Amino acid sequence: MPMTTELPREAAFIATRAHGRFVEFADACAEYRYIGVCHGRPGVGKTRSACEYAAWPGLPEYAFGAPKAAAQAEAVRHCRGLFHTATVANTPKTLQAALGPALLRLGHARLVLDGRLDEGECMRQAHRACPLVIVDEADRLSLKSLEHLRDLYDHKGFGLILLGMPGLEKRLARYPQLYSRIGFVHEFKPLGPPRKPASSWSATARRSASPSTPAASSTSRPWQPSSGSPPATSASSSACSPRCAASWPLTTSTTSPPRSSRPPATASSSDQEPDTQTQQNPAK
Repeated sequence: MPMTTELPREAAFIATRAHGRFVEFADACAEYRYIGVCHGRPGVGKTRSACEYAAWPGLPEYAFGAPKAAAQAEAVRHCRGLFHTATVANTPKTLQAALGPALLRLGHARLVLDGRLDEGECMRQAHRACPLVIVDEADRLSLKSLEHLRDLYDHKGFGLILLGMPGLEKRLARYPQLYSRIGFVHEFKPLGPPRKPASSWSATARRSASPSTPAASSTSRPWQPSSGSPPATSASSSACSPRCAASWPLTTSTTSPPRSSRPPATASSSDQEPDTQTQQNPAK
């Protein structure tokens, strides 16, 4: 069987509600040039959302002063920021080698496509023309790397987003010079269960929740007295509590009695049973 080489294929990106919240957070960091911290559990989609938002083309073959190709110009127009993943063994030198040239290339390309400055002014202002830098795996950054990143932020004037695990904001709180510049903290939450829409009940479910018979022939309801309590038939019933009055026997007529009328008196309660009150008086 001949050997085949299959390259990994990236799944299609689906814009979720969590991605929409991240876009709002990143837009605010880029507009106000703040430092933002985005933390979340592993596997919730922080890195993928940040890559889709930044759309960083890399610009590996960018040449200063040369005419820009159509594909390269289109990629720069759609780019919202620079995306960088911190390495495990990071130092200020490695961080500068990764971010310095990339900031210069992206800033120069944006100014050239804008067309309002000449070539010399574009070269002088290129290092300040990048709107946003996103650093993934910010938990790996050492104290010296964080200080170098803060220095770049102060001198280059870009917005900065640090992506990491939960607890990253608490770790950064130990460095007052960096923590005082943090303007936004965003938690990237995982996908929750889908919410049931308000109109999800069908007509059948609504009918099953309501009584099955029409209102005219429905089972009668407990009697609700309008004035006073139900008539007492014995000494025990005269001392009945309000709770007992609420459980008055149901009537059996097909039409419910008017609210202002009293329940029909039963013949057995007044004619057949002797008066309990009169029988107890002679005993006294």
